[in-house]
Amino acid sequence: MNVISELDHPLISKEWEILTTQKGRRSFALRLRNPWIDEGVPRQKWILCSCDQEFDQEGNLKTIMGCMYAFYSDDI
Repeated sequence: MNVISELDHPLISKEWEILTTQKGRRSFALRLRNPWIDEGVPRQKWILCSCDQEFDQEGNLKTIMGCMYAFYSDDI
């Protein structure tokens, strides 16, 4: 979590709790800690996360997988 903004630590903890205790896909956006500097102007970097779970034959959580897409605040 050292690359995620401290502002979003509660969100990522909440999403992880949901992913490990409930069934269903999750999508959420997180801010990265360090901004990108564009011609001297800082721009917020974000990642859009999409996560899903895999279950074994008994329905127990086997793994969590996901993908991330990076974007900047000007892209939204």
